[in-house]
Amino acid sequence: MNEKIENAIENGPGQLNSESISRTGEESSHRKPTHPGVYLRQFLEEKDITQDEVAQLLEVSRQTINKICNEHWGISTRLALKLSAVFSPGPAFWIGLSKNWELFEEKRKMRGELQEIRERYQNQKPVAY
Repeated sequence: MNEKIENAIENGPGQLNSESISRTGEESSHRKPTHPGVYLRQFLEEKDITQDEVAQLLEVSRQTINKICNEHWGISTRLALKLSAVFSPGPAFWIGLSKNWELFEEKRKMRGELQEIRERYQNQKPVAY
């Protein structure tokens, strides 16, 4: 198993230390989180299992496995449980990877809307009591 995967399994996906969190509680890095498909591809290669084989084993469609491996879809809680039955990381590993990636993508899509909300909040006049 490669060192990056071993480290992610040991420390969990998205592990943060106090230096990587800004004063707003967000990660200070703008680096895109690793998609769970990267790890799934690596596990499939190491176990010499095809996407078709793992799809049949987990009783999911080949399209589901392919979309994850090609970094188009995240991983559901149900699939995380199934993956953890085959590969050593537990379901929290897969869910953490997926949620970190989904949060990053959604934040990127909503950048303008979030900025407008921040500006509206900053421009609010204090309420007099």
